[in-house]
Amino acid sequence: MQVGTGAELTAGKKAAVLYMGWLTNGTLFDQSPTGSDGKMQAYPFTMGAHQVIPGWEQGLAGMKVGGVRLVIVPPAVGYGAQGQGPIPGNAVLVFYVRLVAVQ
Repeated sequence: MQVGTGAELTAGKKAAVLYMGWLTNGTLFDQSPTGSDGKMQAYPFTMGAHQVIPGWEQGLAGMKVGGVRLVIVPPAVGYGAQGQGPIPGNAVLVFYVRLVAVQ
């Protein structure tokens, strides 16, 4: 969707992203936390540390700061047959992700 020009996200680096996640039926099931000012706050994680689903690690690898990706996550690298919370089992997930920082 948009190629960034900043630092590249690779294993071991800390990332901060803004994101929204939908089921294929259009239901929004998750998004970046919102601060008291009503603006989305960046979600931090370390690439390769298993802090996010495998589909994110695969889909965001090599992304550069300022970039935007639409990441389609099949169940095998999402939440599988068991699902989680509002995500049903065997769900394909669609994420809009903007990489805002890499350290």
